[in-house]
Amino acid sequence: MKALSHSSSVCIPFFQNIQEEAGNQRYKPEKWTVKQVLAHVVDTERIFSYRALRFSRGDVTDLPGYDEKLFAENAGVDARPVADIVAEFELVRSSSVALFESMTPDMLNLSGTANGMAIDVRALGYLMAGHAIHHKNIVQERYGIDE
Repeated sequence: MKALSHSSSVCIPFFQNIQEEAGNQRYKPEKWTVKQVLAHVVDTERIFSYRALRFSRGDVTDLPGYDEKLFAENAGVDARPVADIVAEFELVRSSSVALFESMTPDMLNLSGTANGMAIDVRALGYLMAGHAIHHKNIVQERYGIDE
Protein backbone atom coordinates (compact mmCIF):
# COMPACT_ATOMS: atom_id res chain seq x y z
CA MET A 1 0.00 0.00 0.00
CA LYS A 2 1.60 3.21 -1.18
CA ALA A 3 0.10 5.27 1.65
CA LEU A 4 1.96 3.20 4.26
CA SER A 5 5.24 3.51 2.37
CA HIS A 6 4.77 7.25 1.98
CA SER A 7 3.94 7.63 5.67
CA SER A 8 7.11 5.69 6.52
CA SER A 9 9.25 7.97 4.36
CA VAL A 10 7.81 11.01 6.14
CA CYS A 11 7.73 9.72 9.72
CA ILE A 12 10.73 7.45 10.20
CA PRO A 13 13.45 10.02 9.40
CA PHE A 14 11.69 12.55 11.63
CA PHE A 15 11.35 10.08 14.52
CA GLN A 16 14.98 8.98 14.10
CA ASN A 17 16.13 12.57 14.60
CA ILE A 18 14.39 13.04 17.96
CA GLN A 19 17.11 13.64 20.54
CA GLU A 20 17.13 11.47 23.65
CA GLU A 21 16.72 14.46 25.96
CA ALA A 22 13.41 15.27 24.26
CA GLY A 23 12.02 11.80 24.96
CA ASN A 24 10.56 12.56 28.39
CA GLN A 25 9.33 16.02 27.41
CA ARG A 26 5.64 16.92 27.84
CA TYR A 27 4.09 20.02 26.34
CA LYS A 28 1.67 20.19 29.30
CA PRO A 29 1.97 18.38 32.63
CA GLU A 30 -1.02 16.10 31.94
CA LYS A 31 0.00 15.21 28.37
CA TRP A 32 2.03 12.23 27.20
CA THR A 33 5.79 12.34 26.88
CA VAL A 34 7.31 12.13 23.41
CA LYS A 35 8.23 8.51 24.19
CA GLN A 36 4.62 7.75 25.12
CA VAL A 37 3.44 9.30 21.85
CA LEU A 38 5.86 7.10 19.91
CA ALA A 39 4.78 3.99 21.83
CA HIS A 40 1.14 4.92 21.15
CA VAL A 41 1.88 5.03 17.42
CA VAL A 42 3.46 1.55 17.65
CA ASP A 43 0.62 0.09 19.73
CA THR A 44 -2.06 1.51 17.44
CA GLU A 45 -0.27 0.22 14.35
CA ARG A 46 -0.22 -3.28 15.86
CA ILE A 47 -3.89 -3.16 16.76
CA PHE A 48 -4.97 -1.83 13.36
CA SER A 49 -2.82 -4.47 11.60
CA TYR A 50 -4.43 -7.18 13.70
CA ARG A 51 -7.87 -5.90 12.74
CA ALA A 52 -6.86 -5.78 9.07
CA LEU A 53 -5.53 -9.34 9.26
CA ARG A 54 -8.72 -10.66 10.87
CA PHE A 55 -11.05 -8.89 8.45
CA SER A 56 -8.94 -9.73 5.36
CA ARG A 57 -9.27 -13.39 6.24
CA GLY A 58 -13.05 -13.16 6.35
CA ASP A 59 -13.39 -13.05 10.14
CA VAL A 60 -16.51 -11.04 10.99
CA THR A 61 -16.14 -11.25 14.77
CA ASP A 62 -16.80 -7.86 16.36
CA LEU A 63 -13.46 -6.71 17.73
CA PRO A 64 -13.17 -4.56 20.85
CA GLY A 65 -11.62 -1.14 21.11
CA TYR A 66 -8.69 -0.43 23.36
CA ASP A 67 -7.89 2.12 26.03
CA GLU A 68 -5.05 4.16 24.54
CA LYS A 69 -4.46 5.99 27.83
CA LEU A 70 -4.07 2.72 29.71
CA PHE A 71 -1.68 1.43 27.05
CA ALA A 72 0.41 4.64 27.18
CA GLU A 73 0.61 4.53 30.97
CA ASN A 74 1.73 0.89 30.93
CA ALA A 75 4.07 0.90 27.93
CA GLY A 76 7.17 1.08 30.14
CA VAL A 77 8.89 3.65 27.98
CA ASP A 78 10.56 5.72 30.71
CA ALA A 79 13.65 3.50 30.78
CA ARG A 80 13.76 2.90 27.02
CA PRO A 81 15.84 5.03 24.67
CA VAL A 82 13.93 6.93 22.00
CA ALA A 83 15.96 5.11 19.34
CA ASP A 84 14.67 1.73 20.57
CA ILE A 85 11.04 2.82 20.29
CA VAL A 86 11.67 4.23 16.83
CA ALA A 87 13.39 0.99 15.76
CA GLU A 88 10.36 -0.92 17.03
CA PHE A 89 8.08 1.34 14.95
CA GLU A 90 10.21 0.62 11.88
CA LEU A 91 9.83 -3.14 12.41
CA VAL A 92 6.10 -2.95 13.04
CA ARG A 93 5.61 -0.69 10.02
CA SER A 94 7.63 -3.07 7.81
CA SER A 95 5.38 -5.88 8.97
CA SER A 96 2.28 -3.80 8.21
CA VAL A 97 3.54 -2.99 4.72
CA ALA A 98 4.24 -6.69 4.08
CA LEU A 99 0.77 -7.63 5.31
CA PHE A 100 -0.98 -5.14 3.03
CA GLU A 101 1.22 -6.03 0.06
CA SER A 102 0.19 -9.67 0.48
CA MET A 103 -3.51 -8.85 0.19
CA THR A 104 -5.56 -9.25 -2.94
CA PRO A 105 -7.97 -6.50 -4.02
CA ASP A 106 -10.84 -8.65 -2.73
CA MET A 107 -9.20 -8.89 0.70
CA LEU A 108 -8.74 -5.12 0.85
CA ASN A 109 -12.47 -4.69 0.23
CA LEU A 110 -13.54 -6.94 3.10
CA SER A 111 -14.77 -5.31 6.27
CA GLY A 112 -15.61 -5.94 9.87
CA THR A 113 -16.57 -4.17 13.05
CA ALA A 114 -14.04 -2.82 15.52
CA ASN A 115 -14.82 -0.65 18.51
CA GLY A 116 -18.47 -0.64 17.44
CA MET A 117 -17.76 0.80 13.98
CA ALA A 118 -17.75 -0.89 10.58
CA ILE A 119 -14.51 -0.46 8.65
CA ASP A 120 -12.92 -2.08 5.63
CA VAL A 121 -9.39 -3.40 5.41
CA ARG A 122 -8.21 -0.74 2.95
CA ALA A 123 -9.43 2.01 5.29
CA LEU A 124 -7.43 0.49 8.14
CA GLY A 125 -4.28 0.82 6.03
CA TYR A 126 -5.00 4.46 5.32
CA LEU A 127 -5.77 5.07 8.99
CA MET A 128 -2.42 3.58 9.98
CA ALA A 129 -0.58 5.75 7.49
CA GLY A 130 -2.39 8.91 8.58
CA HIS A 131 -2.18 8.14 12.28
CA ALA A 132 1.63 8.11 12.23
CA ILE A 133 1.74 11.37 10.25
CA HIS A 134 -0.80 12.94 12.61
CA HIS A 135 1.38 12.19 15.63
CA LYS A 136 4.55 13.30 13.82
CA ASN A 137 2.82 16.65 13.27
CA ILE A 138 1.77 16.82 16.93
CA VAL A 139 5.33 16.17 18.09
CA GLN A 140 6.55 18.92 15.75
CA GLU A 141 3.91 21.50 16.61
CA ARG A 142 3.19 20.95 20.29
CA TYR A 143 6.53 19.63 21.51
CA GLY A 144 8.53 22.03 19.34
CA ILE A 145 10.70 19.33 17.76
CA ASP A 146 11.88 20.26 14.27
CA GLU A 147 12.89 18.00 11.41
